[in-house]
Amino acid sequence: MRSNIHFRLCILFVGVFLIMGCSDDVPQDNASDGGTTDGDADSDADGDADNDNDSDADGDSDSDADGDTSSGWYSDECVVTTCQGHIYQCGDCLDNDGDGNIDSRDTNCLGPCDNNESGYNMEIPGGNNQPCMQECYYDQDGGSGNDDCHWDHRCDPLQPEEVSGCAYLGGCPACDCDGWLDFQSQACLDFCGPLTPNGCDCFGCCQLGGTDEWRFLGTPGCSVDNIESCDLCTPVGSCLNDCGRCELCLGKTTIPDDCFTGWDTDIDSDPTNDDTDTPDYRCAANVQPCGLESDLPCPNGQYCITGCCQGTVAE
Repeated sequence: MRSNIHFRLCILFVGVFLIMGCSDDVPQDNASDGGTTDGDADSDADGDADNDNDSDADGDSDSDADGDTSSGWYSDECVVTTCQGHIYQCGDCLDNDGDGNIDSRDTNCLGPCDNNESGYNMEIPGGNNQPCMQECYYDQDGGSGNDDCHWDHRCDPLQPEEVSGCAYLGGCPACDCDGWLDFQSQACLDFCGPLTPNGCDCFGCCQLGGTDEWRFLGTPGCSVDNIESCDLCTPVGSCLNDCGRCELCLGKTTIPDDCFTGWDTDIDSDPTNDDTDTPDYRCAANVQPCGLESDLPCPNGQYCITGCCQGTVAE
């Protein structure tokens, strides 16, 4: 009798187990997804139909839906940016001059190689400190060995001698002044060109504040709020980044309304996530615009230089 009762109880328990196993309230294991309980046919447990192990369905490996492969590719958080292995004021994510603006958002910052948030003189220890000779103004060293850019203050008839500390003396006999005005090597253009702000040459001579005058950024006290203190200079046309109508420049913080200001973030026929499939007059092709309230931040490893995201100097 007792064994019969045991048999009936076993049958009852099996029946209850089978009923529960068929209930919609119990997660179902799908053999095709490797034994996970998300109910789809892939091998992860994220609930979508791909194998990227994230929570969206865009096929990449992050959890956003922008179609790129790095979570946080765009970030509102400041990221420390180095220049040739050094961290300077304009890349340290600190408000060094207390004006409420940090790094590229500070109008005095010329790039991550700038060690002065309160003026245009970059104040790099050992950088651009030769009395006459000049090379790329916007990197962190004072030699032309890594950029092959060549200029001399004594070639400039406006003679910014207060800056250079060298006498004009009617010219520079050892200098190739006319040659440097007309020609800089491709190595110079490739290295220094992307670092040069709009409206400037490679040697720190810039058209500030939208005026017709060109002034040397290395003048002591030269800043966005004190342009008159910047010595007049002659721009070197062989390595010059003009200030275009639709470009942000030093001292120029607005552009006409008809200038295209968008940036392509849609997943479309252009897989590079840049603006080559739409017109953009603010930056060169494949270069992301930045600097306006409507713009996305630059990707990590790039820096906003007068409205365009540029790569940083590695060495």
